Amino acid sequence: MIDLSNYLIMEVENQGKVRRVDVCDETSHIGYEPQSTLELKEPGRFSTYNMVATLSGKAALHQFKKGDLVAVKLRCWKYKKKSEFVNHISISDIKLVKNLDPLFL
Repeated sequence: MIDLSNYLIMEVENQGKVRRVDVCDETSHIGYEPQSTLELKEPGRFSTYNMVATLSGKAALHQFKKGDLVAVKLRCWKYKKKSEFVNHISISDIKLVKNLDPLFL
């Protein structure tokens, strides 16, 4: 069982192609790692919350299908590129959700 307190339940809309990216820190070249993007949306027919997030490492090699439910832990930050601020979202952990029990309030 997953502790969902730090995870969002999202539905996969699309996954981009896996590509190899160069990983460096401030002083040296670390190597290459796989990376892909996931288009995610709020589960349900009338979703109002959508995002695109970066998936890196071994998790990027897993192929998710449209409609898969996933539990994701996100890492978000903002940086300035030229004269505009850019929001970046990366997935620090992802788990495929087999069944989602309905919740009635």
